[in-house]
Amino acid sequence: MRKTHRVCAQALGTLLICARAAAGGGGYLSFLPPPSVPAEFDQVDFHFRMIDNPGRNANAYYAQNFNIRFSDGSPTVGGYMGLQSTSYATGKDSYALATIWPLPGQVLSLSPGPNARCTEAPTSAEGHIATCTITAAHPLADAMRNGDTFRLYVKVVSADAAGKVFRFGIVNRSNNAEYVLGDMKLRNAVGINSFGLSHFLEYFGANSASCATIPYTAYTEYAPQGFKSGSAYRYRVTTNPDGPFGPCQKNIAFSQDGSAATVEFAIKTADPL
Repeated sequence: MRKTHRVCAQALGTLLICARAAAGGGGYLSFLPPPSVPAEFDQVDFHFRMIDNPGRNANAYYAQNFNIRFSDGSPTVGGYMGLQSTSYATGKDSYALATIWPLPGQVLSLSPGPNARCTEAPTSAEGHIATCTITAAHPLADAMRNGDTFRLYVKVVSADAAGKVFRFGIVNRSNNAEYVLGDMKLRNAVGINSFGLSHFLEYFGANSASCATIPYTAYTEYAPQGFKSGSAYRYRVTTNPDGPFGPCQKNIAFSQDGSAATVEFAIKTADPL
C-alpha cells in the first residue's frame, strides 16, 4: 500500500485544490459547498457505491479528502479515508484506512475500533502521519462487492479543554453494518473544515504504468453532507480542473442536480456475445 496524496493546498473560503499526487492512474472530483456554509462541521458523511470492482490485483484506492481546523492558529491538517480493492496488509480482497498528517504534539491519543489498529509515525516515508487501518480479521477485508453502497464518516464524538476526539467509520448500507476504524484525539481541534472536501481515485503499483494494464472500474461518488448544530449541508459533485482523470478515462457522468457522479475508468473490453 502506497499513498502520496499530501499535495493539497487550500485557503479558508476556497475550494480544496489538489494536484495529481501520484504517478498512478486516476483523478479527482471536487465538492462544491452550499451557500452560507459554516467554517467547520462536527460531522461529514461521504457516500460511495461500487458498480464494477476491478479485483484484488487491481491496486485501486477510492478515497475521500478532508481537513481538520484548529483553534491555536495552526494550519489545517489534511487527511483522507477510503476503501481499497487490494490489501498488501491483510492479503484479502479489500482494505480500509483513515490517515491524517498532524503536526508534532497534536495527536493526544489513538483508539482503534474492533479488528483495527491505529498508529502514529513521526518519521514515515510519507512524513508525520497518524492512521487507523483494518486487520485481516475485519469484516471489511472481504466486503467491497459490486452493488454495495458505503457511508464513510468523520465526526466529533467528544471534547474537553485539551481537544476533540474524531471518529472515523464506514457503514455498509447494503446490510447496515457499521465499522469503526478508530478514534483520534487532537489537541486544540475545532472541527472538519467545510472547504476541504474532495474525492480521488488512484491506481497504484505496477498496474498504473499504462492504460493497457489498468483494470476497468466503475463506481458512483455521491455528494457529501456536513453537519453542524443540528443542521445539514449538502454539497454538489463537480469536476476538479487541477486533478482531472487521466487518459484512461472512459466516462464520467454527472447528475443534473450535482448529487452524484458515476465514474468509469480504464478501457473496458467488449462484452462477449
